[in-house]
Amino acid sequence: MDAIKYMCSEKNINLFSRHNIFTKEELKAREDIAIDDYCKKLVIEIRTMISMVNTLYLPAVTTYMNELSSLTKNLLEISKMKDMPIFNDNILTKLIELYSETLKANEDLSNELKEIENMPNSYEKGNKIKNQILDKMKKLRTCVDSMEIITAKKYWPVPTYADLLFSENIPLK
Repeated sequence: MDAIKYMCSEKNINLFSRHNIFTKEELKAREDIAIDDYCKKLVIEIRTMISMVNTLYLPAVTTYMNELSSLTKNLLEISKMKDMPIFNDNILTKLIELYSETLKANEDLSNELKEIENMPNSYEKGNKIKNQILDKMKKLRTCVDSMEIITAKKYWPVPTYADLLFSENIPLK
């Protein structure tokens, strides 16, 4: 969006007109197309992100948290019977916090998507995406990345960064 706004600057209009490359109207049409293209691509990314969180990451982390909570309960019972120090459940606690943050960030992004889908002006939509929604996408991505780090590999639904960087043969699931 930053560069697109300069497409129809007076300097560029004069340059392209002087050399009979584009008229002012043609430049304006190209600017409109570029903004519309930017918006459509980002809306696809937003929808994909929301879908992946809802159908892959949250269900995987839910399953892992369920197993951890059962394990934690069992270990607490054992520690009471054997007069041992109380089991520390930091991973489960952190996952619960991250899960909650992820739910909130995903809901915020979903609400923003609904709002921009009803905006008729592509320029305003593009600016809202650039100035507000990209930050919300980054927040959601950070939450998911943080959950990935502490979720057991067997539960994570997609190849991890380590898998992508260091594996020659990534098995398809």
